[in-house]
Amino acid sequence: MALDQKLTKSVIPLIYTWTEPVLSLQSIFPTLKNSPELVGDMHNQVQATRVGCVSVATLIQLIIQKVISILVKNPQAVKVLDLTGFPVLRSSLEELYEASFSVKEKLTIVLDVCIPESEHGNGRRHSNWIQLLNGTKNFELKVQNIYCSSLREPVRNQVIARALRTNEDIRGVKLSCLNFIDWPEVKRTLSSIQTCSKLSRLDLSRNNMFDSSPNDQAGRVWVNRFLKSFAHLARLDLSHNLLSDRVGQTLQGLNLDYLNLTASNLVSGDLQSLVNMNSLVHLDLSQNNLGHHFSDLFSKTNMLVNLEILELEDCTLSPNNFAFVFSFLQSCPSLKILNLSYNTLKVQQIIQLIELRLEVLLVCSKMDCDCYYNCHASHCACYDEGHLLVKNSLSSVGYQLKSFDKESLTETASNKFIVFKAFLAPISKTLPSL
Repeated sequence: MALDQKLTKSVIPLIYTWTEPVLSLQSIFPTLKNSPELVGDMHNQVQATRVGCVSVATLIQLIIQKVISILVKNPQAVKVLDLTGFPVLRSSLEELYEASFSVKEKLTIVLDVCIPESEHGNGRRHSNWIQLLNGTKNFELKVQNIYCSSLREPVRNQVIARALRTNEDIRGVKLSCLNFIDWPEVKRTLSSIQTCSKLSRLDLSRNNMFDSSPNDQAGRVWVNRFLKSFAHLARLDLSHNLLSDRVGQTLQGLNLDYLNLTASNLVSGDLQSLVNMNSLVHLDLSQNNLGHHFSDLFSKTNMLVNLEILELEDCTLSPNNFAFVFSFLQSCPSLKILNLSYNTLKVQQIIQLIELRLEVLLVCSKMDCDCYYNCHASHCACYDEGHLLVKNSLSSVGYQLKSFDKESLTETASNKFIVFKAFLAPISKTLPSL
């Protein structure tokens, strides 16, 4: 793609022929943010973010250079620039505001406000963001999503309040890494977004939301009531919060499409509550010690009939509990994408997974064998034999291998790993649109 390669000049003909009043980056990159290749692959996720940054900067430069016309009287001019879903840097907006435009040039910019950690602790930069949201005589801003991490409460409240002035129907909010110290702070912070009645995406990760205090029980009830107040809520991230034996009470009555509970210290009761959430399409349970808890489930209790994407990365899955995990996977009728990275399985168990013929299968498994060396020494031949068996199995099913950021393990680790990211052709080109 031209924008991906920073080839601005090759984009200019496309822009000149653009006749729609709305120029949306999502229409240029329809699959960038929801490609199956992003699941479980940090390298691809970083690359997608980089492409997004370059894309935004390129379009803003084309506006400054008058390649994109925003003249009010020009019938082919762009009236709305929709950058939703792509990171807009503060410096890019500042450069746009400082450029020269006539009073006859006007544009509405729909965007996400994302304050990166690199700006934390710099009050002047935060103040600049608040001022930028006021817009100018040429540019009116409409905030679609707010992403804030580690911001002090006074600054955070100012950013949220100013963003809500641009659009009272904000669709997504991230309030992360806030390290709450008590329940009054939790309630005070969440109440600041209570008026976002159209909210569909909420990220409350890494907030120390739950604890062992006497108020925790009442706090769960309050959080559940708060979450249910958003009738359109479809995506929820509560990862890196202490949710042990709290999932059922906290999420009761929610109809979510996407749920991220990575590193939440989940236990058997939480897993049982999750399998009853039949609206889920994408569930991320990575970094929870869940392997042995699957033995408490029965296929007849699994209500995840719509689940298409399941991430169980680093969940202590092992040869001893694999049978229960595999039985659970077989009871998910809509499952298409499975991430089992950083678990330990035997070759025949990996082959069983391959024979499920899922659209996408990610495996990064330390080699487990029963020989004397147990694959810890170069003398063990099990790895080469097992790797060949897996390779042949992938080929016979019709899988195509894609580059995978975890492949470096096979080169640097002292232990032997079987690593692959396999796509069954033909595959869906995008993740479920949420």
